[in-house]
Amino acid sequence: MQVKPLRILLLEDSQMDAELIQAELQKELKGRFTLVRVADREAFKEKLTAFHPDLVLSDYRLPGYDGLTALSDTEAMGLDIPFIIVTGTMDEETAAETIKSGAWDYVVKQRLYRLPAALNQALKMKTERDQKRRAEEELRESERRYRAIFENTGSATVIIEADTTISLANQKFVELSGYSREEIEGRMSWTQFVEPQWLERMRDYHHKRRQSRDAAPRQYEFDFRDRSGQIRHILLTVDVIPGKGKSLASLLDVTARRELDERIRQSQKIEVVGQLAGGVAHDFNNLLTVISGYSDMILAEKELTPVMRQRVNQIRRAGERAQKLTNQLLAFSRKQMVQPESMDLNRVIRESMGMLPSLIGEDIKVVLELVDPIPTIVADPHQIEQVLINLVVNARDAIREKGAAVELRCIRITTGLGVMLGEANEDFPAETPGPAVVWTVEDTGVGMDKFTQSRIFEPFYTTKETGQGTGLGLASVFGIIRQNNADIRVISEPGKGSVFRVFWPVERGGDYAVFRDSLQESSGGHETILLVDRDDDLRAFTRVVLEQAGYHVTEASDGESAMDLLADPSFSPQVMITDLEMPGIRGERLVKVARRSRSGLHLIATEGFYQNHEMKRDVKDSGLHFLQKPYLMTDLIRLIRRLLGNDSG
Repeated sequence: MQVKPLRILLLEDSQMDAELIQAELQKELKGRFTLVRVADREAFKEKLTAFHPDLVLSDYRLPGYDGLTALSDTEAMGLDIPFIIVTGTMDEETAAETIKSGAWDYVVKQRLYRLPAALNQALKMKTERDQKRRAEEELRESERRYRAIFENTGSATVIIEADTTISLANQKFVELSGYSREEIEGRMSWTQFVEPQWLERMRDYHHKRRQSRDAAPRQYEFDFRDRSGQIRHILLTVDVIPGKGKSLASLLDVTARRELDERIRQSQKIEVVGQLAGGVAHDFNNLLTVISGYSDMILAEKELTPVMRQRVNQIRRAGERAQKLTNQLLAFSRKQMVQPESMDLNRVIRESMGMLPSLIGEDIKVVLELVDPIPTIVADPHQIEQVLINLVVNARDAIREKGAAVELRCIRITTGLGVMLGEANEDFPAETPGPAVVWTVEDTGVGMDKFTQSRIFEPFYTTKETGQGTGLGLASVFGIIRQNNADIRVISEPGKGSVFRVFWPVERGGDYAVFRDSLQESSGGHETILLVDRDDDLRAFTRVVLEQAGYHVTEASDGESAMDLLADPSFSPQVMITDLEMPGIRGERLVKVARRSRSGLHLIATEGFYQNHEMKRDVKDSGLHFLQKPYLMTDLIRLIRRLLGNDSG
């Protein structure tokens, strides 16, 4: 392999000295070099770019130029070339200044025999510096690639030190935690995000993992608390980085999946119990038919003594009560015979009011707030009565259990318009949810915790004392709801009463003008609304409703899109309605940004289940209004109208 000749640029004004230098180089390099001599600044700078030297040899002093200035010119051109000063005389102080200024070496002309050694040393240093520079660049490139991968893993990811400090966090973790990168990296421990019941076990895993990678599980779930106090259920995948004492942890938010799994498990459980209950009720009804039949036959005997007649009547009444229980079981199992018809829910509720005083007593006030007119629904009036009575009786029991003063004992029954997923018609596009008639039974009773709410629709589950309830009332409500493709939601807190809200599909092919007219009665708006929601169906339908109410609507499917809209000075909404649970930029952050950037913007936050206690406190702030999903469309429009009406005085 042929060795490429070494290119040497010589800055020297003396021809004799140049020849001596070339002769000394010839001894060492044996002709394996090309030497170009220049004597002034202009020629030197021109050859630096045209000749591309591997090495520069420069006299210390030249007419109108000098070696240190030449060195400075070389560096100013961004060139990293070995630069050796060759001078006639040089004291130690000047030599030190030369090296300090960046020269690689110096050789006194009286000792030119040192030149080959200085040259070889400089070239060796150049090779080492080039290798180091390439290694550093490769490291920087590797770090850039690693950072890009780290930032785009698709999940929240952190690097954790042996002392539990988080040394590196990606943007997903910043969004999950609610803290900035500057607040997290090098300052916070992962233990600050872990709920207390998990902390001891996870500390143990942290230490064991550093003793042996297999000493602790690499994947498990735990409860994560963010800056606002909201609890998220996290699937954690963690492993030690070999030789570093650090660990790489990936956090995936599985809160929604866990809640869905729980709902599916609960639904399957109820389905199994329902099938069993339906079978038992069917067989039991056969037995009751025999018991009732024989009781009637005995009662028809004329010579029956009064005492015996009384006893048989008690058997007959017990059979009737048992039949009511089996009917509730059949309702729960969706095996009840029904006769659906087109009906006005308000009419059925008003007709049922006559029987309520005997059910709940005179000490509890019932308040009716019914929206008229209201679209028709298809249902069995008897089933609607069953649902209403069971909900009212449940409310009565909750109020009495609380034992509040008489003036605070109240059951409020309302109707309105809402949304549920359904088939479309000419008024509502196919991709949007369908309208629903909604009725609500709200009480001032004892309320329920989350555990109780998760079980209230199970058959035979009751919080009452033994003998005080069958545990079938709400179970039969649930069965009727499912049988009719309707929906029911519960909102409750201990000590604060309960709200049962039933969503019943509007009659297919019914009079949707009633739906629109009902909305427009409470609207009449013309303002601009920014609607932010991750659910495409709900967002699309809400837009239809708001536009029918007269408003101009701009949609955003996530926080990022909404932030872009708010940053546009030409966009001037009067109201922003935002979902709180969104991927990326979440609702609470969007609300805070909107408050800072748009002081006159009315803010409405919506969510089905939200644990952000800080945000809940903000609900009391006049700048933020909260609607619990599922909410009534009439309630939403009335709230918007009230907010905008306040603007006009």
